[in-house]
Amino acid sequence: MKLAVLLLCLLASSLLARNYSVKTNLKDQLSWKLDSSTFDFSQDGTTCELKNGKGKLIYTWKEPLQVAGAVASENGTTLLVRVMTATGFYHGITRFVLVKGAWKMDEVMLDNHPDMAIRDRWVEELGAVADDGNTAIFHIGEADSDRTPEREGFRMFYTWQTWELNKTEMLGIGLKMSNGKRDNKS
Repeated sequence: MKLAVLLLCLLASSLLARNYSVKTNLKDQLSWKLDSSTFDFSQDGTTCELKNGKGKLIYTWKEPLQVAGAVASENGTTLLVRVMTATGFYHGITRFVLVKGAWKMDEVMLDNHPDMAIRDRWVEELGAVADDGNTAIFHIGEADSDRTPEREGFRMFYTWQTWELNKTEMLGIGLKMSNGKRDNKS
């Protein structure tokens, strides 16, 4: 019996394992020209590194985290990197913003943030990011109901949404420029 359980576990883990390739996930765009810097993604086994054009290490993602996509702002002062787990679950966004000549890094839109977790939200695709790194458009997957003890099931829906990244706050639904206008918000 124990052998059967072990074999089932091994089979399940091999089915769940995904071939991870940052090159494939970034659609062969491993080098990103940002403002006066170049960022280069490289992969060594299950570790992905981001280096500047001179080869200096900027950031490392280690298993179980994997780089799953990236988008830069129009003027090259912000880079967003979508991060998933090795088993295909959403983790969050790593944000790099050029502030007074230095690159600042933080994580936003994390899966465990209350505004993300309540509807099982996740960023399915990166659309665009504002030059200041504060506002972005994402293709979001979310449940049709809040996560509560009474919830017996749910359906997932996917819409383009505009988000304020510093607050993890949805500003609007759909691909509308008015979603990002601050004068529409209280």
